[in-house]
Amino acid sequence: MEANMVTAIDSKSSATYVRRLEHLLDASRLLNSTLELSELTEIVLRIVQDEIPVDRCTLFVVDRKQKLLRLFIGLGGHAAVTGEPLDIEDAYADERFQQKFDEQFGYRTKDALCLPVFNCDGVIVGVLQLLNRTRPLNREDKEFLDSMCTYLGLALHNAWVHRELVESRKAEQELRQIRDRLEQAEKLSAMNELVAGIIHEMKNPLAVAIGYCSLMEEEVTAPVTERVSKVKTAVAQALKVAKNFLNFARSAGERVPTDVNSLITQTTELLTYDFRSRRVKLVCELDHLPITWVDPGSIQQVLLNLLKNAHQAAGDKAGGGTISIRSSHNSERSTIRIEISDDGPGIPAEVQSRIFEPFFTTKPSGSGTGLGLAVSKRIIEAHWGKLTFESTPGQGATFIIELPVHESTF
Repeated sequence: MEANMVTAIDSKSSATYVRRLEHLLDASRLLNSTLELSELTEIVLRIVQDEIPVDRCTLFVVDRKQKLLRLFIGLGGHAAVTGEPLDIEDAYADERFQQKFDEQFGYRTKDALCLPVFNCDGVIVGVLQLLNRTRPLNREDKEFLDSMCTYLGLALHNAWVHRELVESRKAEQELRQIRDRLEQAEKLSAMNELVAGIIHEMKNPLAVAIGYCSLMEEEVTAPVTERVSKVKTAVAQALKVAKNFLNFARSAGERVPTDVNSLITQTTELLTYDFRSRRVKLVCELDHLPITWVDPGSIQQVLLNLLKNAHQAAGDKAGGGTISIRSSHNSERSTIRIEISDDGPGIPAEVQSRIFEPFFTTKPSGSGTGLGLAVSKRIIEAHWGKLTFESTPGQGATFIIELPVHESTF
């Protein structure tokens, strides 16, 4: 009878041993099949809870960059610091136990076993924590857990190496993109200076042409005078555009008393040809605004960026779209408000949270640096103002500038 009982026990132990070996082989295969930490965690917890009589199993992963446990407190944190297993029979009697987690999750921890997990170099990479055993752990249970921790250490090490490699490649790619965009921005800046120099050289001949037109008006007959007057008006308009461009391109950054409506008018005049070429209609509704101290060149840069974006959006509309620009003054809040609206496709919901990020652009490669809105927002905020937007996909977009009115420099 006793011999039969011993044989039955040995048979049961052998079956358990074989099953656990199979589970360890499965664990090794599965852990080597993925490099994602979330998948590794799920695999480990599922296998451990199938084999070990515990109510709850948790894997804490050590952050290799900061060299600390993500939950660097409590029993798991202690095991991570010491690198030694921690077996607690009564969790609430141990001062290292954090009761707040039980309160947070509505759980009651009775006992805890925390096992440090090491990689192939002997560096701790995680802690496996088991709570509330349904029976005492025997030697086979502990050997199984030791083996699991070995496999897990290798898998976590590989996952971290993979993650660091991916992050390194991603960082290299981002740096390459930033370098390319900065180079493009530098080229645009150099081109801006070049064009400004050309227009400066054009300005003098235009001024001379206006002077000779005035002289001719005094010396010719009426029919010719009318034609000379038209030439004079056209040259004067060209000279005005040249001056507007130079004011924008060569702003010294000094804040001076400024008529913001005048800046709006000058900027729209710079884009007159662009609007006309794409059949974009411009509607201006400018209320009387008080004079305020701003850097006119910087504010004009913001207006130009927003109007060019609106022009691109409205210009894509069949038959040409409409851009509206409105200004108003709130005397109670002592603010100036400028709204620039277009009836284009609007801003997609999935990118709205990113449009003010430096180098973020939805334009095709080579047609935008992704700096326009980021720089514009910075300029407005430097004036103690706000740059916001409202957009419903398919119904256009409105960008809103709010500037405080300053009657003296600051």
